[in-house]
Amino acid sequence: CGCPKKIQQYQLQSLYDRFVITRSDHYYKCPHDLSVLDNDHLWVPQGSDWGGITDRHLIVSSRYVLQALDILPPLLQHPETFAE
Repeated sequence: CGCPKKIQQYQLQSLYDRFVITRSDHYYKCPHDLSVLDNDHLWVPQGSDWGGITDRHLIVSSRYVLQALDILPPLLQHPETFAE
């Protein structure tokens, strides 16, 4: 996904305090009341966490958006931290 590069290129983190990221083949019909969501957490729809982080739909603060979109390097560098 080119999202992290575009966010950095266009300095979108300085324009937005939250990002709602949805896969192009996913349609989420429920309203989002961002005011009730703690900005220090990454939010996924209830029932869609499956013990990890879904790639279908998430709400994340601008502070953590690049980390949320770039999970593969930490997984490859430190796989033991993700194993049960």
